Amino acid sequence: MRFMSFVQVVLLLLLAAYGVLFALENPGLTSFPLPFGRAGFTLPAGLAGLIWFLAGMGYAALLFLPVVTRQARLRRRAARARDAAEARLTSTLQARLSSAPVSPPVAVPGPVAEQVPASGGN
Repeated sequence: MRFMSFVQVVLLLLLAAYGVLFALENPGLTSFPLPFGRAGFTLPAGLAGLIWFLAGMGYAALLFLPVVTRQARLRRRAARARDAAEARLTSTLQARLSSAPVSPPVAVPGPVAEQVPASGGN
């Protein structure tokens, strides 16, 4: 996956560099003929390069879209599985605690007080 992202970034940088080169080499107007017709439109070369660069960015975004949606879906599925496991563990713990026998408290004898004989003298 990381290799494909690297290739896309390099592709976008190459498109941007080509657009800058195109704008510098063709400072005038650029004519774009429309398919299936005799008409066309004329744009400054810099604007035409910007349009091509934005088209490349849109293409790369569309390439990223399936990866991003798949990762989001996997994160949601993992969160649901984690919540379900937590709910099962909680219910199991509650069932075990409620079924455990309760023993009466054991009386623990306190410390024994030492009796010192009251002596009048030796």
